[in-house]
Amino acid sequence: MPAPLSSETIKQRLLDFPRDNYLYIGSFMRSVALAAGTLVLLEILAGLDQLWPRLIPWSASLLAIMVTYTTWGRGVLLTNSRGNIWDVVFPLLIGIAEFCLFGILSPRMVDPLIWRWWLIVLGFHTLLAVGLVHNRIRNTSLQDDFTSEMQELATEYDQWIRTDRRGAAAGAGLAFVLGCLALTVLPWWLQETCYSIIYDLLAVPFIGIFGHVCWRSDRQRSRIDEYAFAQRRGNNQADG
Repeated sequence: MPAPLSSETIKQRLLDFPRDNYLYIGSFMRSVALAAGTLVLLEILAGLDQLWPRLIPWSASLLAIMVTYTTWGRGVLLTNSRGNIWDVVFPLLIGIAEFCLFGILSPRMVDPLIWRWWLIVLGFHTLLAVGLVHNRIRNTSLQDDFTSEMQELATEYDQWIRTDRRGAAAGAGLAFVLGCLALTVLPWWLQETCYSIIYDLLAVPFIGIFGHVCWRSDRQRSRIDEYAFAQRRGNNQADG
């Protein structure tokens, strides 16, 4: 016989809802994006003699997904129970953008030149990340959401996500500027092969940027681990 719902059970579900929401959405959107990425990679490898320039944007797309994974993996450790509709909208839109980052590179697209819009898609993906992080900042109150013993870590967390917002905004701006350059200026000067090489060069900086963000997010997750267990050891010693 099923147990009746209690207020305590509902309270616990409400406390866990924002964290679980990000975990559930993140898990299935990552699966879909990686499936698309794998299929597109196989298509590129099958026509590698002509499609090799798309490997650099493909690699940057993979790292963009890893950025989402590592930053969310760090964020859910400190996510509070306060949320709104944008905690659903932004993750879902980011999932669509991540699928498009790979899909637009597919040689099966109706327009053979649509892959040139990859930088613009990357810009939208990064801009959505700005919106997501900004929403979490608005929904976070350091004094209300963290106990006194966690205030130092809470301050660090606030600095991390504000840095994430600034970095994502700069990355989105860079992607849009380079994307517009690639769509409006470069086609007038360069033939297809040279154009593809220059486009790859425009995409290379994002590999370095995304790689650095993944490394930094992992370091921050380690910092959370270190701080939380240091507090636990301190409490145990005090009880002893």
